[in-house]
Amino acid sequence: MRQNATWIMAGTMRLAATAGTALAEAEGPYHNHKLVEIDVKSKAQFDALHAFGECLACRGGPGLQSFIVAPDKMGQLMEAGIDFVVREDNVQRLVDAQAADMQERRAAEQVLARSGADVFFGDYRTYDEINTRLDELIALNPSICTGFVVGTSLEGRDIRGVRIANLDPGDPVADEANKSGFFIQGGQHAREWVNPASVVYAADTLVRDYGSDPVITDLVDNIVFYIVPVVNPDGYIYTFPVAQGGQNARLWRKNRRDNGGSFGVDLNRNWGVDWGNIDGSSSSPNSDVYHGTGPFSEPETAAVSNYMLTLPNIVAHLDIHSFSQLILGPWAYSETICPPREAELRTVQEAMESAMTNEFGVAYNAGLGCDALLYSASGVAPDWSFGVLNALAWTYELRDTGTFGFELPANQILPTAQETFEGILVLADYIQVQLVVASSDVPSVVPAGTAETFDVAVTPFNGAGYQPGSAMLHWRIGASGPFTIEPLTGADPQSLVATLPATACGNNLEFFVSAQTTNGATIYDPEDGANAPYVVPVEEITVVADDDVETGAGWSVGDASDTATTGVWALADPQGTAAQPEDDHSEPGANCWVTDGAAGPSLGSFDVDGGATTLFSPTFDLSAAGDAQVSYWRWYSNSAGAGPNEDIFRVDVSNDGGANWFNVETVGPTGAGTSGGWIQHSFSLTSIVPTSTQVQLRFVAEDAGAGSIVEAAIDDLKVLVIEACTTCPGDVNGDNAVDLADLNLVLFNFGGPGPAGDVNGSGAVDLADLNLVLFNFGNGC
Repeated sequence: MRQNATWIMAGTMRLAATAGTALAEAEGPYHNHKLVEIDVKSKAQFDALHAFGECLACRGGPGLQSFIVAPDKMGQLMEAGIDFVVREDNVQRLVDAQAADMQERRAAEQVLARSGADVFFGDYRTYDEINTRLDELIALNPSICTGFVVGTSLEGRDIRGVRIANLDPGDPVADEANKSGFFIQGGQHAREWVNPASVVYAADTLVRDYGSDPVITDLVDNIVFYIVPVVNPDGYIYTFPVAQGGQNARLWRKNRRDNGGSFGVDLNRNWGVDWGNIDGSSSSPNSDVYHGTGPFSEPETAAVSNYMLTLPNIVAHLDIHSFSQLILGPWAYSETICPPREAELRTVQEAMESAMTNEFGVAYNAGLGCDALLYSASGVAPDWSFGVLNALAWTYELRDTGTFGFELPANQILPTAQETFEGILVLADYIQVQLVVASSDVPSVVPAGTAETFDVAVTPFNGAGYQPGSAMLHWRIGASGPFTIEPLTGADPQSLVATLPATACGNNLEFFVSAQTTNGATIYDPEDGANAPYVVPVEEITVVADDDVETGAGWSVGDASDTATTGVWALADPQGTAAQPEDDHSEPGANCWVTDGAAGPSLGSFDVDGGATTLFSPTFDLSAAGDAQVSYWRWYSNSAGAGPNEDIFRVDVSNDGGANWFNVETVGPTGAGTSGGWIQHSFSLTSIVPTSTQVQLRFVAEDAGAGSIVEAAIDDLKVLVIEACTTCPGDVNGDNAVDLADLNLVLFNFGGPGPAGDVNGSGAVDLADLNLVLFNFGNGC
């Protein structure tokens, strides 16, 4: 986390707290408009609702959604037979409360500013204030920060940005063209105030930390950042209070196009890829997702896209929005068509999701359009930059998930900007690589005398190619000597398999994986290769259970304390939603334990509701074990819904048949692992309870909060007994017998340095090793 200590938070918004007070109800733009909440059941229903009101989400999805409904539309909504709940009977009261709160903050920050404190990120800033900040950055370090104007808005305002890069002063034009370009924009939707703040924070940090932070310095030396905080200045200004030069139309979304009876075009439905598809936009000028009269009909989108086309180096693009805490990749226009470069996109967005979530424990969820996290949207900016410029492109939907929505309190501006910047740093790293080598299911312990496998995925990046057949496993026994190099098996670089050799008990295996690009660059996992390889012990292991959960034998569902009315554990092939998996973890396989498993007509149809549901594993006799290693794959999501991140998923273990339970792990309510995805958890049994004849696990998913969408799943349970190594002189390959295989290993490697064939660990394969094998030949261990 990067934070300038002089940034002072000027106070918090009291919007929610003042919603029910007797503030003056001026005849403002939202006078007597209702804030209603509707559980959206389908895309067709969602589209129909736009006739009655405006959805208070940047991009809607299934489940609970809030709408602003004008007084003259309430009767039509009631006649439509759609269930709704009125959460606020006069939205103007909320808007006025925020404007009053801003005035108080502005008065307080004047005192702080006089003391020299930097209060910029303590409040939402006007367009003029943002441009003044950009000018300050240019003046602070003009050698790396220069200003530009991409064009003018409908009402004639400059759409401004800054370029941040350390270019060769001898030939800056050529240097710029040769470096990767990263375009970051915000403020397409006028009411999403936290977005321009977060974009300015990125520029601010890159400039101020250059030269002192080695990570920032390296990025600015190697990447050209193009940063445009506000694409829609007319609409942005229009949303601000009158005291700050606006019209107090706080919830205005579009630009200010006069459509002849209505105003505004949704700029993020006006881009050229899949423009005009009414499945993801609207042809009605009255709609909040009106796509305009043609692609790039609006001067704002035309200016930004034309400017991007003049840049020869754009390889990454982020369009910053709010709210929902999502990272949305292409194609936004389709819930069924996955984009090209899918593996590349998923690798990056999963890393961005992790970085943003881990910054403060506020859960973000990443997905492509074909993951159907939200309803489709046509004519959006990242689809255009991905399809036309071939740039890695995403939409960020920042905080929160609906508690405050667009009226995010001012005390959340800075942390939101900081976690957003962590995602930006991840993408900035990835646009500089050519290949990613990622190992999964790397064992934490290897059974003696048995070959062990793990999976490897090799993903080309940024137009580079993978050299077929170049993926290699490098391994050795112990911490010295050369590595043996063996090719990975498999034709698909996304599904390669590495095989560790059978090794005698008591040793350590050191290993790493490498692969090459078509231009000869070599990439490693771990990234330092031989200098910092994976290190795992070789132990005597007995497999007590290796359950792929296809049949559910020995498992049971239900505890006397369970009260869940839906989402009860079931053995099923799950139907994928934004909260639960489409597939189990096993391959091949179909079933897993999942909370109901059905998708239903809406996201919350069959999630866990009404309390807890409990799943019990089989009971294991581990009385003869010194220790046991237990592992399982889990899926948990509680980051969606009207009240996200309010529930937990608990895993407990008992060694007395369920009389007493001890916690293994608790997932949530926030943080990593609360937005879905299969995650493996392993633990040592004796670190929690002694071994016994009655060891059992339980998995508890619970709906205790107000509105989280809670889904959980369990798959692939393993129980391994780890025993003390037995000595077996002459057993080269660790199979507990001294036989022809051991003799052949010594003879084949005779005269070499080992480790293969080096029975006594001397660092050489010589007569001592041969004599040890011959003397013990035929013995078992």
